[in-house]
Amino acid sequence: MQFEQVVGSFSKGIPALLTAFVVLTCSSLSVWQLNRAHDKEVLLSEIKISQNKPQTTFTQFNQLTKDNQKNGVFLTVKGDVDPRFWLLDNRIVRGQVGYDVIIVVNEHTSKQKVLVNLGWIAAGRDRAVLPPFSLPTHVELDIQMQSDVKKGFSLAKKSTMDTHWPKVIQYISLPEMAKHLSISEIRYFGYATKGLNSTQPHYKPVVMLPEKHRAYALQWALLAIAALCVFVFAYKKSKKEKNNE
Repeated sequence: MQFEQVVGSFSKGIPALLTAFVVLTCSSLSVWQLNRAHDKEVLLSEIKISQNKPQTTFTQFNQLTKDNQKNGVFLTVKGDVDPRFWLLDNRIVRGQVGYDVIIVVNEHTSKQKVLVNLGWIAAGRDRAVLPPFSLPTHVELDIQMQSDVKKGFSLAKKSTMDTHWPKVIQYISLPEMAKHLSISEIRYFGYATKGLNSTQPHYKPVVMLPEKHRAYALQWALLAIAALCVFVFAYKKSKKEKNNE
């Protein structure tokens, strides 16, 4: 009898535990989405301020101490173009598969190598044949810097298996790309704001806007409230039925 009472008490507590777990989880996700919305608003504000400022020089850029200060800064790149370049695979623009063209600019002012994503070009029907792309020998480009270059999701263990140029890469890895160029490191990476030789820039520093994060936060909050309401309704109904017995 005592064992049955323990089991009965435990089984009655399971709905409460499950409800508490769902409510806490949904509430945490709601708060997380609100924090993400705030972070995106800060980032968009910083980008807007950066756009309204005069173009930053490489000297001024190097004086910035934090990565979040460097991210999104607009620079003008002037220099000679290295004949070697990469094609970032599986880029989709307006439903069409293609490549992003990434070039190396030997920047005149800083004497540094700057990687610039020029934007998208369409792939041909035969994926074994790379689309033609002619590089200029010298460029002057306005670019938006990205200080926190991330690999992103990829099943590939290496960015490329190509031994020839141009190299088709599956993801951006600055250390790996530095090895391709036989240099110790690459410190600068950015996205061109205008196309060059038919490329189409499509970089968006913020993919999901703050409003969408707030909408997700509301959804999670409503799920938490719904779970709590269901539990309260079920508990009152069960208690009422027990009192009627």
